[in-house]
Amino acid sequence: MLPGHTIYLLALWLLNALPSTLPFCLGTHWETTWPLMLEFITKIDFANHPDSTFQDEPSAGGLMYSYLSQQRQHQQQQRLQQQQQQQQLAQHHQH
Repeated sequence: MLPGHTIYLLALWLLNALPSTLPFCLGTHWETTWPLMLEFITKIDFANHPDSTFQDEPSAGGLMYSYLSQQRQHQQQQRLQQQQQQQQLAQHHQH
């Protein structure tokens, strides 16, 4: 097992590597990387607290992946609505 200070520094480095805004994540490698890093940090937490039970807690990476997927879907719906509005406006101006 790694010494506590080393684990702290590793976790701190990982957290500082994460983007500071969620919209930045969408459509970039962070959309996949961020949930994986959260899973890794969670495993470090589990390893350092062997007497604790984490069974009832949802997967941090899974929650983030679901959230980012919902955000991506929302963005796509907004773009589609904007395109439809632009097409309707263009058709209106043609008549």
